[in-house]
Amino acid sequence: MGDVIHTLLVEAAERFGTSPALHVPAAGKARDKKEREYQPVNWIEYRAAVEEIALGLHALGVRRGDIVAIDAETSLEFYLADLGALTLGAIAAGLYT
Repeated sequence: MGDVIHTLLVEAAERFGTSPALHVPAAGKARDKKEREYQPVNWIEYRAAVEEIALGLHALGVRRGDIVAIDAETSLEFYLADLGALTLGAIAAGLYT
């Protein structure tokens, strides 16, 4: 499954390049979601971050079939860690509060 997901991410990065893949809240202290500003993350950046995380997990000894627990709320970091683990062939398990 990780191979399929990674292939789709590679294809999306090649097809959509610098188009926004995700929008993440920009640094700041806007109290109201309507006032919050968002910063785009493009497909190339998204792919590079996922691959970097996959390589980092591999360097830490994570292998295909291992379970990677992700203790994070829904955020850019969660998506990157999730896809990084899946790209490696590991099983991503989100831990929520």
